[in-house]
Amino acid sequence: MKRLCQWSAIKLSKSTPKNLMEENLHATMHTEPSLAASDPALPPLPPGLQGRALAAVHEGVLRLGMRIVAEQLSPDQWNLLIQLLSESEGGKVQRYYHDKDRRLALGSILLQRAATSWVLGKRFSDINIERTRTYNKPYVNAKDSRLPQWNYNVSHHGEWVVLASEPFHAVGTDLVDVGDRPFEAMTALEYLEHFKRHLTPAEWQGLRSVGRDGEASQYRAFYRVWAMKEAYVKAIGVGLSFPVRRLECSVVDVGADLTGMEADGVEEELMMDGYIMTDWRLRLVSLPPSYLWCTAVGPKPTAHHLPSPDNVRHCAPCSACLYAPPSPSKGICGTSTAIATATPASSAPHDILRKKVCVLTIRDCLPLGVQAQWDALSLVGPIANRSSNTG
Repeated sequence: MKRLCQWSAIKLSKSTPKNLMEENLHATMHTEPSLAASDPALPPLPPGLQGRALAAVHEGVLRLGMRIVAEQLSPDQWNLLIQLLSESEGGKVQRYYHDKDRRLALGSILLQRAATSWVLGKRFSDINIERTRTYNKPYVNAKDSRLPQWNYNVSHHGEWVVLASEPFHAVGTDLVDVGDRPFEAMTALEYLEHFKRHLTPAEWQGLRSVGRDGEASQYRAFYRVWAMKEAYVKAIGVGLSFPVRRLECSVVDVGADLTGMEADGVEEELMMDGYIMTDWRLRLVSLPPSYLWCTAVGPKPTAHHLPSPDNVRHCAPCSACLYAPPSPSKGICGTSTAIATATPASSAPHDILRKKVCVLTIRDCLPLGVQAQWDALSLVGPIANRSSNTG
């Protein structure tokens, strides 16, 4: 994507001194209505989204993570968080039996609201998170905003909730714990047999033969493949109703320590029907202790891709994009609409957050006026569980 940060108040270039660029970005961003830092109804930008990352926020490019299950909460703090939600949202969160599931559901809503506030300038209480009717994909209607095609996707697993957003391209994300194992006693291949119908012959053969750590390698390689496939189908908005066996990923053991994915992560290719999808980018990054996060970014959404009140029944991508065999020399849509190769951060500040994950706390996502209340509440212990048999 070649649309760079071009505002009337500032022109970024490689010759712009770094400190001056950051000062100008900071000044410019805070003149934008989307980031009114003094508004008590908006969450202030956390340190990880300031500096040069301000341009990425303004462009609508976010990669956010929250390890909400690991945070300590007092009962009063929990009640404060529930009060921030709508009645339907609060009821949904409270209906979960396990404390961990309640936290993950809450964290997902907080990330969605905070991201929408930072990018679109919407007040926390004015944000209405909707879902597509057919595939239940969450979205915020940005039709009348300065970024009408802005969209995001969330995922959660184990201790983490993550969110990725894009201003012009479709985005999907999936989070897996490569250390997960089935409850029942079985070998890795017996477990993977349950997913064989979703794998290509090459993937299945690769999973059978991969391994420097025996079965552990097979599990890690499988979770990597699955995360890439699911990130793509979530990006196009159809979920696993799409025949994911048409998709093919390389089978690689990421290693017990997820080596090489801690910083910028690694970029991967995805194939459909035997052809590389040149207009899709997939990036894998790791989160502690053993999580693998995949984000898929693809062609500019069309009216068929974007969920909205006007076309919510037709939010699935058009057949020309999904079901026609791709050209070996062009992208899956038969056009040359591939996302441009990432340019240096100095000339494309929005690429910073495509590679860097901003890890947030619950407090980071709260409106400025609520943060003071949050700080005033004493931390007396974790949330009281409904049962001693909680996850």
